[in-house]
Amino acid sequence: MQPESAEDFNLRGLKRLVEGAFDQAISDFEQALARKPRYVEALVNRGNAYSGAGHRDRARADLEKAIEIDPNCAGAHIARGYFKCEAGDYHGAIADLSRALGLAPGDATALSGRGMAQSLLGDFDRAVEDYSAAIGVKPGAPEFYVGRGDALAQQGKYSAAIDDYSLALRLNPRLGGAYAGRALVRYKCADYEEAADDAENALIADPSIAGARQILSNARRALGDSMATTAAPVDGSSSIKGPDSIGAISFERFAAPLLALPVSHVWQGHGSAVFLEFGKLTPRTKHDGSPGNPDGEMSLMCEGSWRIEGRRTILCGSWNNEKEWPPAFAFLKAGRVIQARVFGHLPELEIVLSNGVRFLSFQTYDGDPAWTLFDRRGSEPRWIHVRRGRLRIEIGSDA
Repeated sequence: MQPESAEDFNLRGLKRLVEGAFDQAISDFEQALARKPRYVEALVNRGNAYSGAGHRDRARADLEKAIEIDPNCAGAHIARGYFKCEAGDYHGAIADLSRALGLAPGDATALSGRGMAQSLLGDFDRAVEDYSAAIGVKPGAPEFYVGRGDALAQQGKYSAAIDDYSLALRLNPRLGGAYAGRALVRYKCADYEEAADDAENALIADPSIAGARQILSNARRALGDSMATTAAPVDGSSSIKGPDSIGAISFERFAAPLLALPVSHVWQGHGSAVFLEFGKLTPRTKHDGSPGNPDGEMSLMCEGSWRIEGRRTILCGSWNNEKEWPPAFAFLKAGRVIQARVFGHLPELEIVLSNGVRFLSFQTYDGDPAWTLFDRRGSEPRWIHVRRGRLRIEIGSDA
């Protein structure tokens, strides 16, 4: 049934707003306001949708009009408070959010927003108070623990900050901001290995967290990692947090795009090295100008020992005669990925295909497991591999 009343359009617009379909949400709220021009809730919602779509002037106009119509609408003051905070008007944000709390005492969203504005003004004591009050009202909101953790970290209360970031991650194990914040605190505490692990997990959860890359680079440099990239200064300007160490959960997040991709190409490198290319192939040219093996959207390089398993037998292994490899490779190219996992104390890799065939790495000489999984879908390639017995994420040129 198509919505007919202003309330129907407002409800549909809210659903689209939550989904991030801002233009469609705006259209619905306009329909609601055409039927009910002084509909304050629809004005506030359209203001939020305008803000999400980047139309800041229109957003401000809607929120101002909503408050003009109903000065006692707590929701309008909350929305304008967040709008002002994003615009850098922290004092104005605090005034609006305090007004909202006068109208709706104990509103967790208003408390959290005011805590954020207090923190951005450097009033960390009041920020902690507001975030603590918000947590008291809504203890299941992980972002409140992140906000309080950031404020505690600025106060130098590192142990309490780590506790808050860890609580946030228990509530939402994919919260990149929590990983990044904890990474920064651990770096400041000279716990470089854990800081690097947290920064890696932050980048898996949200590659846009620039501060996490800075921390990862500097932590690896502090550990004496010869593969550390050029270090960038680590300061307190980035709101960052992280997990205990990159492990199976983090690998699953990295490898999730691999699921359902076909094995599009398999080729032999030097010695026992094999390469599996997944998904859409991109042609590649060698240095001498001749055609090379194509790159997949994602790729697996296994430079050590490996084997290919059927349902009840080993089809081929790296110690087989190389003439026996191509028929086994054909089995790989007949399936799509249904599972990718790491196993063992020193992480080895298993790829399970839809036809029941499995590819497993297993190193049989000294050093680390010798596999690398590449993700080439973004503007910069990323890859995950094992260094010093632990999973590591790298970002940049994989040449």
